[in-house]
Amino acid sequence: MDLPKLQPGLLKERAAKRTGPNTPKRSISLTIQPTLLAELDQVAKGLGISRAAALSLAVSRFLSSDEAQDALNLISPQRNL
Repeated sequence: MDLPKLQPGLLKERAAKRTGPNTPKRSISLTIQPTLLAELDQVAKGLGISRAAALSLAVSRFLSSDEAQDALNLISPQRNL
């Protein structure tokens, strides 16, 4: 697995830029395989961030991916106007 070569403080700063540091957060319920959760926790701990921050970072990166952008454009093609 490729981990970002960033300092934990920088990861938190980048995650905050996506929504803003004072943007209210929403609580969600998530079902996840125990082994995947254990790996997530291990990586988050190694980066010095919380589980929630690690999930937010992962979702942010996914939403920025070409695949997610293509899917969003199919759903709402006028987004790019």
